[in-house]
Amino acid sequence: NYYLFITAEVMTFTFITTLQFTEYPVFLIMLIFMHMGIALFVISKKRFLKEGISVKSFYRFEYGLLAAYLPILAYTLLSYLFHYEVNEPLKVIIALILTMLCIILSIVNALKFYKYLQQK
Repeated sequence: NYYLFITAEVMTFTFITTLQFTEYPVFLIMLIFMHMGIALFVISKKRFLKEGISVKSFYRFEYGLLAAYLPILAYTLLSYLFHYEVNEPLKVIIALILTMLCIILSIVNALKFYKYLQQK
């Protein structure tokens, strides 16, 4: 279950990052793969809960990191709806900084999660 959690982390953050740099129709493919990663989070969480292991805080943390991408996605989506030009260099810089921060925080969360599981 822990390795499924790690797979979900890698898959979800990889594809949510690539969403920032792709156009339709590749965007839709990346979006599907990102949601597959989220589905893996759900599956692994349910497995832990079946074993009676409380994991809510570790998953909530990851969901919070994913939510940090919503403003960038909204900015891009609104540009299509309201026909304004996206500042691509700024978007790329913000997306890369956010991704680096999320990777670091995800690693820290995964290590804490691993330590927690070793105590169970």
